[in-house]
Amino acid sequence: MNYNKPFVPLDDLIIKLKERGLKISDDNYAKNILRSYSYYDLINGYKNIFMPNNTFNPNTTIEFLRDIYILDKEIQSLCIKYSLIIETKFKNTIAEVISSKFGVHQDDYLDTRHFKDNKKNNNKSNNKRNNNLSIESVKIEILRATIPKTAQQPTKHYIEKHNHIPPWILFKNISLGATINLFNLLLKDDKKDVVDLLIPNDSITFSEKVNFISVSLDAIRRFRNSGAHNLNFVNCKVKYPLPLPVLKKLLPDCLFNNPNGYEYLSDKDSITGIYGIILCFLILITDIDLKIKLIHEFKSILYFPYGPYDNVIRQILHGPYKALARIPYNTSDRLSYYKDTLK
Repeated sequence: MNYNKPFVPLDDLIIKLKERGLKISDDNYAKNILRSYSYYDLINGYKNIFMPNNTFNPNTTIEFLRDIYILDKEIQSLCIKYSLIIETKFKNTIAEVISSKFGVHQDDYLDTRHFKDNKKNNNKSNNKRNNNLSIESVKIEILRATIPKTAQQPTKHYIEKHNHIPPWILFKNISLGATINLFNLLLKDDKKDVVDLLIPNDSITFSEKVNFISVSLDAIRRFRNSGAHNLNFVNCKVKYPLPLPVLKKLLPDCLFNNPNGYEYLSDKDSITGIYGIILCFLILITDIDLKIKLIHEFKSILYFPYGPYDNVIRQILHGPYKALARIPYNTSDRLSYYKDTLK
């Protein structure tokens, strides 16, 4: 059988790349780069900006593609790191609310009476994203983590040594997606307790808090999975739009476009990419020291050089990368102004 994507030896790939205009001065070095970082990630990952007509922009080198790939990985690592912090906070907050109200045994805090069931309500949920959610299916997914033969730590320890599995333990072994689904099925009073702990801010309504938490956590999960599974992270976009009016109520004006100035990228566009995820982090992180650390790390990746050579590389790289990832050109200034408001 003839396959339309057959195996191609590296020597042939290098010839093909040269024919498409990629600058390669050392074939052996190019082979090492392709083996280390993969042809698909280096070439297809950034072709939208560097190969507009299936031909590389003039003077594009394979070393340049490698350097922008590494820059992309640094942003991905930052996203994964802070998404894990947010996930832990989210799970702990739900565990705090339901254990204080319903008890610490899984049969009690997962009792279906404590949750709404959209299917039983004939799909009358206001949020179309959640119409197909069933508390029975979500409960089954969560309780898979308690099967003795496949249970992971620390749940496994509680199965073997204790007579119950409290939610702050069990939730460590369930996915963020399952936790988001459980949150969406909480009854109104319980959900209000959760959102008020996560966003202790009276400038937005209960429904705005619920919507923001649902869509922001889904976006964070989407970007984290894209990075963790080596997908096309730089082109990743949120699935459900982040509510721009809510972001502007929760964050200062300095993080958004100047209404009196010219901006090449609208706020609506910029929050669909990694910049929107950074804004979500800044809202959901309440530890000021951690906010400052996030700002410093993000700016360090995009703007601060590690040495004289890296200074030149960063100046070349960050422009195309920010355009591809929909990061506002003045993000460094925006974050600096925001950091000043935290002091």
